[in-house]
Amino acid sequence: DQRALLEQPLKPWRPQAGSRAGEQHSPALDWLLSHARRLLAQPELNGEDDWLGSGGDSLKAMRLRSAIRTHWRREITLGAVLSESFSALAERLGDEQGEASAYPPAPPVNRSGRA
Repeated sequence: DQRALLEQPLKPWRPQAGSRAGEQHSPALDWLLSHARRLLAQPELNGEDDWLGSGGDSLKAMRLRSAIRTHWRREITLGAVLSESFSALAERLGDEQGEASAYPPAPPVNRSGRA
């Protein structure tokens, strides 16, 4: 019965290399995994996992892209979010960290009362 199978508390199989306890992560990977775990309701995600394989869809991927754009001020393609591992996405964020932003600086706020 499908419902009985879905209700079993099974964890997905993971390769041994990607699931070492105490493994050091970059700040970008920590941030990315935190957001992906929350969006996908998958608390056991690690850097070797990917979006689609972890139950993600394109609409949730757009939410992650928006969060990346807001926090990191970087543009990651939807195709990259859907196809690359979380560690590969984090490397993209880390590699671009020192480069100039793709976004122009925000204009100063006009406080004179005029719009």
